[in-house]
Amino acid sequence: MSSESKLLHGLVVAPFTPFRPNFSLNLDVIGSFVDYLKSVEITGVFVCGTTGEFSSLTIAERQQVVEAWMEVSRKTGLKVVVHVGDNCLSNAVELARHAVTVRADEQARCRIPSFRGVKFSNLDLIELQRCRMLDDVHLNLLFGCDAVLLAALSLGVDGAVGKYL
Repeated sequence: MSSESKLLHGLVVAPFTPFRPNFSLNLDVIGSFVDYLKSVEITGVFVCGTTGEFSSLTIAERQQVVEAWMEVSRKTGLKVVVHVGDNCLSNAVELARHAVTVRADEQARCRIPSFRGVKFSNLDLIELQRCRMLDDVHLNLLFGCDAVLLAALSLGVDGAVGKYL
């Protein structure tokens, strides 16, 4: 299966979570950001990860951010990957359930049949190769270390999740 036929390929942006000066969420700007990303041929976003300030947000805020991205992105075809990790297992479970409810594009494969890939954010390129060999046909392997992206691309990753400044 070619990368183009997989769920994700190319550059997937890890957007910042937008805030107002009083630190409340500013979800109104997401629509114009999606329009811009589509205009420069970005294929997807990785929402509420490290760059998206996940550790600074409440569970409810993370869910609001995801819902806003999903609503706007579905109209444009921009793919949305939702970070559901958390130090608290029950929070991670709640976030994963929410991601399923809003029909996010990726979930966990062993327990969820629609699982489609991994964001690999480690400089260990040998371990990257091991991940790529797990299931290169069905799973997307996206790379998250900007400093060695060219090396990862040469090893066959499908795309990258990077900061968009």
